[in-house]
Amino acid sequence: MAGEPGPRVSATGLRDGRLAAGAATGVGALLEVDNLQTVLSTPAGPARVVDGVSFAIQPGEVVGLVGESGSGKTLTALSILRLVPTPPARIVAGRIVFNGEVDLLALPEGSLRHIRGRSIAMVFQEPMTSLNPVLTVGEQIAEVVRLHEGAGRRAAKARAVEMLRHVRIPDPERRAREYPHQLSGGMRQRAMLAMALACRPRLLIADEPTTALDVTVQAQIVDLLRELQAEFNLSILWITHDLALLNGFAARLLVMYAGRIVEEGPAADMLRDPQHPYTAALLRAIPRGNGRGRERLEAIPGTVPDPGALPPGCAFAPRCARVMDRCHAAPPPPLAAGPGRQARCYLLEGPRTAA
Repeated sequence: MAGEPGPRVSATGLRDGRLAAGAATGVGALLEVDNLQTVLSTPAGPARVVDGVSFAIQPGEVVGLVGESGSGKTLTALSILRLVPTPPARIVAGRIVFNGEVDLLALPEGSLRHIRGRSIAMVFQEPMTSLNPVLTVGEQIAEVVRLHEGAGRRAAKARAVEMLRHVRIPDPERRAREYPHQLSGGMRQRAMLAMALACRPRLLIADEPTTALDVTVQAQIVDLLRELQAEFNLSILWITHDLALLNGFAARLLVMYAGRIVEEGPAADMLRDPQHPYTAALLRAIPRGNGRGRERLEAIPGTVPDPGALPPGCAFAPRCARVMDRCHAAPPPPLAAGPGRQARCYLLEGPRTAA
C-alpha cells in the first residue's frame, strides 16, 4: 500500500537516484524529497513512474515542476502526500522529510491526516471533481477548519467567509451560501484555494491549477497566488506543462521527463539558457503572441514513452534533435550545468559521434 513506508535507503545509497546532491538538499528545507520511487502495475509488469526523484523546497520558496502529461508530475505530488491510487500504484523507496524532522513515508496514516490540509495542502486541476456538489462552498471550507482546528460551527463559518474574501471573491457572504455549480470556473478555483489555505498551511502543492481556465482567468489566478504567497509566506510546488506561467514567479525549476528530473536550477537561468534538449524544446513550444498574424507553434516530435517500455538509454533520445550514439547505450548521469544547476545530458560532457 502507498500508506506503508517503502524500504529505507541510506544517505550514501541516494547518489545515483539524486539529480543534485547539493541542490536536492538544504539546511532548513521545509520539504526534502530523497530518491522517491513509485511503481505502477501494468499488464506488462511493474513500471517505475517516479524514478529516483530528489529535490528540496525552502520556506517561502516557489518551485516549478514542469513536463508534459505522462511525465510523472502528478504522481510525484500524490506520492508526497501518500495519495497515490492503490492499486495500481505504490511507493517502493525514498524519504520525504517535512520541516526537517518528519518522514511522511514512515508516519502512521492517522498522524499523516493531521499534516494533510493543515501543514501541507493541495489544489487540483479541475475543482468540480474536488468540490462536493451537494454542499455549499462555505460549508466545505468550514468543514476543513472544524476538522483540523476544532473550531466551533460559527467560528468556522466566519473563517470560510474570511478566506473567500482573501482570494478576492466578491460578496463572500453570499458566495459562501452557494453551491459549486453556481460559480464560474475561475471562482471555483478561487474557492479551492480558500479551502486549501483555510488552516494556514506552510506548503501548497498546486497541480495544474489554471489549465482548465481561459488565458485571462489564468493570469488572475497566477497574480492571486503571488499575493497569497507573499501574504502567508507560503512555500509552493507548482506543477505545470506551461513554462510561461512560471516566468518571474518560481525561484527554481525542476523539469521532469519519463519519471526523472532531467534538469533543475534557478528559474531565470534555465529560462534564459536551458541545458537539456527537452527543456529547450518546451521553451520553443511556448506561444510568443507577437501580434504579427498566425504563429506556427514548434511541437516536440513523438510522445512521452510508456513507463513500462522505456528505451535502454536516455528516455528522451527517440525525440531529441541532438541525439548521439551514447544516448542509446545508457541513461546519462546528473552532470553540472552551471552554478546550482544539474542536467541529465551527455551534451554537457562535450560532443562526440552523432547518431
